[in-house]
Amino acid sequence: MNKPTLSVVMANYNHAHFLPQALNGILSQSYLPLEIIIIDDGSTDNSISVIESFAQKSALIHFHRNNRNRGVVYSVNIALEMVKGDYLNVHSADDWILPGLYEKSINLLRQYPSAALCSSKSEIVDAASGKKIILYLFISQWLQSLILILHNL
Repeated sequence: MNKPTLSVVMANYNHAHFLPQALNGILSQSYLPLEIIIIDDGSTDNSISVIESFAQKSALIHFHRNNRNRGVVYSVNIALEMVKGDYLNVHSADDWILPGLYEKSINLLRQYPSAALCSSKSEIVDAASGKKIILYLFISQWLQSLILILHNL
């Protein structure tokens, strides 16, 4: 069986100070993505120079720039039109990921081919206090029913 490919999509708006950690986390994964599609949504900080610097170092990064701020949904939709991978990770510009996330996720998705998604524990860190809030993805009964219906179509 061929190794499945992963596309990473990232919308950015004025997150220059978060981008290095976000991109280094992706680029240091044991299972590298096929591509990292970054859409800058009209940033006014130095995001463009940060993204261009990373793009010069890695051919995985494909960079597109909106001519003005259009919003995250618009930006992600632009990126989704470019995706080539078998699997998709929508990664926020201010998210950090731990080593091994993509490898573990791809292995789980291969183990359960009828799975619609894969998620992990998330920690939100309050910038002011440094306090961590741990979140788990719980799929509502409504969403479980919808997934079941779509799966049976």
